[in-house]
This record gives sequence, C-alpha cells and structure tokens, in this order.
Amino acid sequence: MPCEIIQDAATGNDVIVLCTRRGRKLCRFCRRNYATRLCDAPMKGGGTCDAPICPACATSSGPDTDYCPDHRNQQSLFGGTQ
Repeated sequence: MPCEIIQDAATGNDVIVLCTRRGRKLCRFCRRNYATRLCDAPMKGGGTCDAPICPACATSSGPDTDYCPDHRNQQSLFGGTQ
C-alpha cells in the first residue's frame, strides 16, 4: 500500500498522510490537484455527494465538513454557513 505525505494547500499547516491501494484521484472540478476530501452535501435518499475535491476547490463549513463547487451555494440548506 503506497503512502504519501501531503501538505494541505488550503491551510498550509496541516499534513495529510494518504495511503491507498489504487492511484490517487484528481479533483473532479479543477483536474489539476489531487483530491483529499469528499463532498459532504446530503443527497436525496440518504448518503452524501462524495465528489472527490481538492482543498483549493472545497468550501469548508466546520471541522470535517466540506462542499464541492456544485453544492457550496446550497450549504446553508444543510446547516452550514455561507
């Protein structure tokens, strides 16, 4: 299982250790950066969006709560702040 140490571009302080069995996924939105987060927007029928997003494309509204560009404007509907 390959592991990498990545500095979080959004904060500049956090360090992420990423271990995967498969290759790393690129961000679904910019296609330039590696995705280190998943969208937490709730979907109809349960579950969450889970779109792979990089820190630069993510909008955070609390600890461990990130929204993709498609859902960032809807976050107030989910209890986040705009």
